[in-house]
Amino acid sequence: MTIRQVQNGVILEIKARPGSGRFSVKLGKDEITVTTKSPPEGGKANQEIVKNLIKILRRDVRIVRGLQSSHKEIFVDGASLQEVEILLARK
Repeated sequence: MTIRQVQNGVILEIKARPGSGRFSVKLGKDEITVTTKSPPEGGKANQEIVKNLIKILRRDVRIVRGLQSSHKEIFVDGASLQEVEILLARK
């Protein structure tokens, strides 16, 4: 999985697929795929990703790399690696 512990939190490396009909998080062997209802225009898909990951992970979340790319790095503030893995596996 593409999750790593960093100082003060965790980084998720995801592949975004905007405009897919519904929001979902799929954990694969080599990547985490996040689909959104929103299109990529105007940052709408990014906003949907952040909003929903905050709900799932119960932590502050922000995109730190890849705002205009389908490959993104997301910082989960104050989380542990184990906590994030457990919460994403439940989703």
